[in-house]
Amino acid sequence: LPLNSNPNRTVVVQASDFNGPVPIALVIQPEQGSRTIIEDTINNTSQNPAQKTINVTLPQNVLTRIFVWTR
Repeated sequence: LPLNSNPNRTVVVQASDFNGPVPIALVIQPEQGSRTIIEDTINNTSQNPAQKTINVTLPQNVLTRIFVWTR
C-alpha cells in the first residue's frame, strides 16, 4: 500500500471443493511487530466456490504479508 494510506482493508478468501464448513486462520505478519491471527469459517456447503470477506487493520508504513490456512 502507498505510504500513509488507510490501514482499514478487506481480504476476500475463497474455498472450493470442501463440501462443508472450512475453518480458516488469516495471519497478518508485519516485518516489524507482532502478528495478528484472525480465525473464521467459510461456509462451502451450498456454494462452490464460496467466499468470505474479512475486515482487517494493517500496520501503516510497514511491509506486511497476509497468509491464510485451513485448519
